[in-house]
Amino acid sequence: MAIFIIAPLFLAWYYLINPAQGLLDAVFYLYILGTLSLPAAVGTGILAWLVNYSGKPNPIIIRKTIFSVVLLVFDVIIIAALIISPAILQNPSGWEKIIPALIFLCLPLVSIIGEHGGKLVFPVLKSK
Repeated sequence: MAIFIIAPLFLAWYYLINPAQGLLDAVFYLYILGTLSLPAAVGTGILAWLVNYSGKPNPIIIRKTIFSVVLLVFDVIIIAALIISPAILQNPSGWEKIIPALIFLCLPLVSIIGEHGGKLVFPVLKSK
């Protein structure tokens, strides 16, 4: 999940500090690596849910699932755009601005998913 945090930081560095092509290449490869690692992240989340909550639905897993699906949709759109038009991040205009916006939106999305995952793996015990 950290990959989806680093990629927007590299993109921000490209736009605000230094427009080096290597930063855009890094964003592309980070998204490829992030896409390949998503099944493992989802699998560990499901395992933690089954172990800690016996697979019973609760608000944490429901929100985590919704945000994870949104992340996956964003990821597929971003990867497709980067493959179809590799230069889309260099100087986006018009509808192309959606792609950097989605990349930046992945940062808070991944943060929320990670926070919910932490609650699943390390549940807080409430005293009765």
